[in-house]
Amino acid sequence: MKWFFVFVILLSLSSCRCYRILYEENSLNGSQMIGRYSNKLYKEKPTYSAEDPNILKTNYKECLQDIILKNLPNNFDYKQIKDKQNIYVHLYFDSSNLLPKEIYMSAMNFDIFSVFSQNDIKHIEDDIKKRIKATKNIGWINEKEINRQLNDYKVVHHLLGFNLKDLFLLKEKTD
Repeated sequence: MKWFFVFVILLSLSSCRCYRILYEENSLNGSQMIGRYSNKLYKEKPTYSAEDPNILKTNYKECLQDIILKNLPNNFDYKQIKDKQNIYVHLYFDSSNLLPKEIYMSAMNFDIFSVFSQNDIKHIEDDIKKRIKATKNIGWINEKEINRQLNDYKVVHHLLGFNLKDLFLLKEKTD
């Protein structure tokens, strides 16, 4: 019985440690990208993604913003945030079902773990996978071309960015 509790504690501790820094260039004045240990698309050559990310609409931007807002810490002193501190969400949509397959987050000019805990990032990712589904951008691009690219490639990569200070100001208004 004692070993069972030790196992449960170890499992719960390790479940929050599922993210790693994939890329970092002086995180205070540069950029930093994080993702799950199991994510593989970031490492692959760029031939995996569709030629034109515009084959999918970005009509999910407000939903993505709401997900991030919901997970921003309440007791964070956002007045210290500089204007050029941005957060980016990399979404790799599966070309067969248009659902997010892998998600990465990037921070520009700040350390992402100074704002979000790994648990917050896990909640953001889980919410994205539950609530967001891409749609084809028919009308902007020919449907035949969209289907060709979806058939020829594994994923479609989208990148959306948000200013960190603007997010905190918006959160303050909505709380």
